[in-house]
Amino acid sequence: NNNTTGSQNTAFGYEAGLTINSGAGVVAVGYQALRNAGIGQYNVAIGRQAAQATLGANNNVAIGACTLYGNTFGARNIGIGQNSLVTNTIGCDNVALGGYGLYSNITGNSNFAVGFLSLYANTSGSNNSITVNSGN
Repeated sequence: NNNTTGSQNTAFGYEAGLTINSGAGVVAVGYQALRNAGIGQYNVAIGRQAAQATLGANNNVAIGACTLYGNTFGARNIGIGQNSLVTNTIGCDNVALGGYGLYSNITGNSNFAVGFLSLYANTSGSNNSITVNSGN
């Protein structure tokens, strides 16, 4: 672990929280969860490679394998379910509840998806509300 000035961080699992250097209040549980956490603060990742690419993102919750996998600087996102918000990089204030929800989202903000595959194809759309199992 590269933790230099970080505080109040918890990591459990191979390479979980590996690169936390100044982040605070980070919880990483699972293989490579929050592996590249860097300076991000108050992030929670539970599951294999959950929020793996997070660098400077803050206040995110990722529960499920590969959830928020590509998130680098997106803030205040919640992903619950395998591969939800997996390609999100800088999108903020998104909620995906269900496997593959908002899967393709990259820069979209303030989206709310409930159900398997909900808003799967959304890449940059914002302010989309409850969508239950709508696919594309």
